[in-house]
This record gives sequence, structure tokens and C-alpha cells, in this order.
Amino acid sequence: MVDVIPKVVETFQWKEREETLGILVKEAGERLSVNYSKIIPVAIKAIQEQEAKIKELEIRNEKIKKLLKKINILK
Repeated sequence: MVDVIPKVVETFQWKEREETLGILVKEAGERLSVNYSKIIPVAIKAIQEQEAKIKELEIRNEKIKKLLKKINILK
């Protein structure tokens, strides 16, 4: 199964009708589409969460290294 970000899936299309040239009207679409500009905030949040996790792991790794040096396992 493929994960989906419901916020970015669109079920409509913007169409220009002959009677209202120059004005776009929202119509139910035949296909689903992706609004890629809505992915940006989701991607940024995911990156921020990854960065926080990486920082946490780096701190934990340094603590482990210091502990191993203290008990002379690591030089």
C-alpha cells in the first residue's frame, strides 16, 4: 500500500468555460491530482523532525563515546 498525504490530493480541476472566459471555475475532476505546492510544508516539517532526531542521536553517541573512553574501552 502507498502512503498518501490527504492534504495534497485534489479531486477537482480548474476549468475555463466559454461563457466565462478568463474566469476559472472549480469542477469535479475525473482523476485525482497532486497539489505539489502543498507538499512543501509537509516536507519541511519532516526534515525538521529528522534534524531533531539526528541531533539527539549525535548527543547520545557522544555520551557513549565519553563513557567508553572513561572505562578505557575506546581510545
